[in-house]
Amino acid sequence: MEILIEILAEGLIQFLLELIADLFSGSRWSDHSKAWYCVAYLVLGAAIGGLSLLLVPTFLPVSVPLKVASIVVIPVLAGLMMRGLGNWRKHRGKGKTNLETFTHAYCFAFGMALVRSFG
Repeated sequence: MEILIEILAEGLIQFLLELIADLFSGSRWSDHSKAWYCVAYLVLGAAIGGLSLLLVPTFLPVSVPLKVASIVVIPVLAGLMMRGLGNWRKHRGKGKTNLETFTHAYCFAFGMALVRSFG
């Protein structure tokens, strides 16, 4: 039983490491994997949001309307900025990473904002 758990854990760790490496590479992704990347960036953003709570445990907007506004507005702005950065890099002949798309940057920022606001 312990061997089976060890094999599954090693496989899961290898899969996650390859996914993280693929997330930050400039490689092309298929339409089927775009949804998985979105989920991965959402989870990664939530994890980093959780880590940021360890460093800065207080969240500046204390009222619920401001927290909701930060969950709605900040991910949209992050998505637009990353898309702009990706287009700028592409125009200059440099590779565009997966995070430099609106959808993936939005998912990352949304996960982080959710954890920061209500964590």
